Amino acid sequence: AEALRGDFTVALAAVGQNGNALQFCDEALRNDRRIVLAAVSQTGAALRFATQSLRSDPEVVEVAGRSFYFTKQELADMASSESKTRAGDSEDGTTGGIGKMIDSDDDDDDEPESPQPWIS
Repeated sequence: AEALRGDFTVALAAVGQNGNALQFCDEALRNDRRIVLAAVSQTGAALRFATQSLRSDPEVVEVAGRSFYFTKQELADMASSESKTRAGDSEDGTTGGIGKMIDSDDDDDDEPESPQPWIS
């Protein structure tokens, strides 16, 4: 069973059925952009199981945001975990896509925004 955690084909099939299966993949696959994009395409919530570098990838974050709406607190928690292991690239210590998502949500509520502005 341990060998299957590192098998690309098995991982791709698994995350295609349930993106949260990403949590059971070995770290090399959680750092594979193709696997992570497949996982977050299936469910954006799988973003939390990707490696830090892919959680900072703007495209990965954008795809995740299409099917899952993170609260500001969830985004801040993920960005905070990144800044603890890496020197911050910006003044607030966030980098890449997650920091950009936090900054782009400029209202003061914690409600997720609708992807279509005409739907509330």
